[in-house]
Amino acid sequence: MYFLSKCSINLEECTVGERFKNCRAISTKRIKAKELKLLKTLFPRSIYVEKEWGEIPDDSYNYFFGYFQNINLAKKYSSIFYDALNLIARENNFVQSESEYCFIHVRRGDYCTPQAMAVHGIMTEEYYNSAIEVFDKKIRFDVYSNDLAWVRENLLISNMHVMDNVLFQYPDIVDLYRMSTYQNGIIANSTFSFWAALIGSERTQKNIVCPEQWFADPHLQKLSYKLKNSKWIYK
Repeated sequence: MYFLSKCSINLEECTVGERFKNCRAISTKRIKAKELKLLKTLFPRSIYVEKEWGEIPDDSYNYFFGYFQNINLAKKYSSIFYDALNLIARENNFVQSESEYCFIHVRRGDYCTPQAMAVHGIMTEEYYNSAIEVFDKKIRFDVYSNDLAWVRENLLISNMHVMDNVLFQYPDIVDLYRMSTYQNGIIANSTFSFWAALIGSERTQKNIVCPEQWFADPHLQKLSYKLKNSKWIYK
């Protein structure tokens, strides 16, 4: 909620009391499937549940449950997130100037579980080697990852710099902000670097390479066109 508190939108987290005041089964952390079914029954006109991945929801509802990963919806909020990230950077003294270098995002960690591998898959060294061919060989590549040890052992890229974490209570916000300042980027099959590439793109022309294979799951891969940005390069 820290990040959302910096956004100029009225977006409140559904509290336990708002979910259903008298239900003892409700979790204090995240709505579970049985809770969601109960809530939909009790408040059918208040809670919108995503029916198909990548859809744009009906905005007449009060609460939304789903991923809603759609490029048109993302563009709607990108400038708001841009302003929020820059506000956080100024308030916490980690402002970074716009960079002509290229960021590379490597998502591993939670993506390495069997469940995540079946849904998402992981970008290979071959993908990154193919992606860097898009850029001038003299350009510097700054790598951000949740598995820096793997990066140092497996990504053998000239002019590569592994970016260590900045000391801040929300290090993911720092990485998201820093990646958003680059004019060039190679993203993973992850909405984390997707947002970094999209944020600020209406102010600066960005050269972004994105994986064609966004999901390992065949059904979700067929729907992944909804997240595609026509201005990006797909590999």
